[in-house]
Amino acid sequence: MKKKIVIFILPVVLFYLLTGYITGMLTDLLKINQESFFFSPEKAPQIKIETDPVKALQNVFSNPDIKKAWLGFTTFLLLAGALLLLPYKERIKALFGNEAPKDPRGTYGTSDWMAEKEARKVFGFNKPGIILGKLSNELVTLPFETRYNKHIMVLGASGVGKSRTFIIPNVISLAEAGHSMVITDPSGEILEHTYKYLLKKGYFVKALNLVDFRLSDPWNPLDSIEDEEDAQVFADIVIKNTETGRRGGDPFWDRAELNLLKALVLYVKEFLPPEKQNMAKVYDLLASKDPSMIAKLFENIPDDKAAKMAYNLYAQVNENVKTGVVMGLGTRLQLFQNKLVRKITSQNEINMLAPKLEKTAYFCIIPDQHTAYSFMSSLFFSFLFIKLVKLHDTTTDKNIRSRHVYFLLDEFCNIGEIPDFTKKISTIRKRNLHCQAVIQSIPQIEDRYPGGQWKEIISNCDTFLCLGVNDPDTAEYVSALLGIKSIQTRSTSHPGDFNAIFETERITQSVGKRLLLNPDEVKKFDAKKNIVILRGKNPFITEKIFFDEMKQAKELEIMPIANYKQPKEIEQVVDNVEKATKEQVLEQNEDKIQKEEEKQKLIDFKEALQEDNELW
Repeated sequence: MKKKIVIFILPVVLFYLLTGYITGMLTDLLKINQESFFFSPEKAPQIKIETDPVKALQNVFSNPDIKKAWLGFTTFLLLAGALLLLPYKERIKALFGNEAPKDPRGTYGTSDWMAEKEARKVFGFNKPGIILGKLSNELVTLPFETRYNKHIMVLGASGVGKSRTFIIPNVISLAEAGHSMVITDPSGEILEHTYKYLLKKGYFVKALNLVDFRLSDPWNPLDSIEDEEDAQVFADIVIKNTETGRRGGDPFWDRAELNLLKALVLYVKEFLPPEKQNMAKVYDLLASKDPSMIAKLFENIPDDKAAKMAYNLYAQVNENVKTGVVMGLGTRLQLFQNKLVRKITSQNEINMLAPKLEKTAYFCIIPDQHTAYSFMSSLFFSFLFIKLVKLHDTTTDKNIRSRHVYFLLDEFCNIGEIPDFTKKISTIRKRNLHCQAVIQSIPQIEDRYPGGQWKEIISNCDTFLCLGVNDPDTAEYVSALLGIKSIQTRSTSHPGDFNAIFETERITQSVGKRLLLNPDEVKKFDAKKNIVILRGKNPFITEKIFFDEMKQAKELEIMPIANYKQPKEIEQVVDNVEKATKEQVLEQNEDKIQKEEEKQKLIDFKEALQEDNELW
């Protein structure tokens, strides 16, 4: 806005100075009495033309009459010129502007950039909401009370500042409004910058760190399983987000492993005490040295139990296949060989219902170099959606139902596949749950959610925010999304024969069309700006806002991620794990020694019995 004002005012000021200079040059002429000049030329003073710009302007401002005449005449010229040029506005744009003039009839399409005047009716300017950028130092937001849904698809190639210009600014904005939030944090940068700020704002803050388990709050996935349906979701997520190394696309093995995992999980939940209801125990049962151990677990369980029914499906295959299924599932769950992982997932300090009960900020720090732990992050978010929706639907507490929870999903495609996410994103908004999914490119989300699912996910977001594009497929998608603009085209031709001496050029005007931005223009779009597309509206251009430009930046205090858990606390966890492991080894050794002693006693007994028989 300021730039436009400067561009408008500067030519006007220069025009006034130019006319002032010309008037100042001819000041002496203007002062001459007409009668003395025409009838008594010998009495007329000598006329001096002042060429010095400073002195010429001084001549104008020092004489009130000349000053008034100059201002009035110059203003009249400006207004008259503006009125004369107004009908040729579009033609002037065509000659001097960067864009082709718009066809007002919209013959081929009506797409165009949203003007600031219209934007102020749709978006919030310095109002509470989800930050989409800035315009002339005013924050542009999607207001919290907007009639549009608050699902946002954020598109930004690597290095465009997704965390620093969207995620962190919105953590601050949500904290100012007191909304709960769940944030994916690929590098831990977001937690480092906002942890102490959120504590000051009275937030309950927890972090599930899948990069460094020593710095993670404990979370037991099995605590979220309450019934057979939960167990089915759990097993489905693990199978979809893990690899066995087995080649080929035969779904038989996946189904067999899913049934076995579901059976083991339900067994642990139904028949073991609470302190043993964890994934470490599930893995121990699976990794038992005795191949018949699993069969013995389910021998005496009634057939009407959910655990037994899932096991019966697995048990129908022959022994050789069972061995392959056990090995395949064990490979998927080999993460639980890690001592710290076993410890962290054996306890629970992350309440799935907390975001609806109080001001909560959960961070899920996910690896950006591999997908080994994708099933953990996918489980985390899947059960958050399930439990929060269930709580909202079953409670009558108005405070719980009215509390909004925002999911700031940076690197959305690296979370892992969330089953039925297309259904979740279309229904959770009714429960005041809102997703802001951040992706790097269209091929990335298409790979994670194939078969048209990715289109459904994007279509459920009323707002599309483009921070920057780097690949041709995504550029083509954004270009098509921006739409087609009808334009006026103008062509000139010159006669090539003898008549050219007498005829002027021929001008032909017609209506044409072009994409609002061609794919190459999308890729070259100003890196300091964003494109905001709101459902049913023309696209709007905003400027990027970095979190350190916000007024709350002075309240932020960096806390290194390594300090999230105190060193003594970390050492205690490791000591407990090592102690538990040593005790387990001692118990195993004692059992082994006892078995060997019993075996030796049996041998001695048989030898004694044989000697007695020989004596007889």
